Amino acid sequence: MIRVMSPNGRLVQVNRICPVCEKQLSFNGHRITIMQCAKDWSVKPTALAMELIDDCEALVVGNLKPEITLEIARTVGEKGYYDFSLLDYQTVEKFEDVVMDEGESAAYSNCFPDIVIENFYPFGSLNGLVGEQPVFYPDTDINWDMVRA
Repeated sequence: MIRVMSPNGRLVQVNRICPVCEKQLSFNGHRITIMQCAKDWSVKPTALAMELIDDCEALVVGNLKPEITLEIARTVGEKGYYDFSLLDYQTVEKFEDVVMDEGESAAYSNCFPDIVIENFYPFGSLNGLVGEQPVFYPDTDINWDMVRA
């Protein structure tokens, strides 16, 4: 079983974790965010999405340096725990204001009330979206190829 301390200090149980690639683009006068589960560690994911037990949402912590993302995943895989409340987080009024610069700025998380990430749920069907991307699971089902560099 995996447990994490969420960024706002809530201890939660996690069913599975997905390393995530995220990118912000400027298109047609708008800033667009693209997020997708990483195919493997070679694509240098900068976020982690966690499917919470007894909750229908995913906890997302992003804008991490790729090496920090890997380090957190290894810690979770080895110890079954990570304390996300120790990281520094951006103070923004809405998700559109989040800065994604591969960890040069502070991290962000959707556990804060103003951060709503729409149309991103990597763990199956939600609002017609299907997550077929690779994930790694706790205990014996961990996809260690995703955790190893």
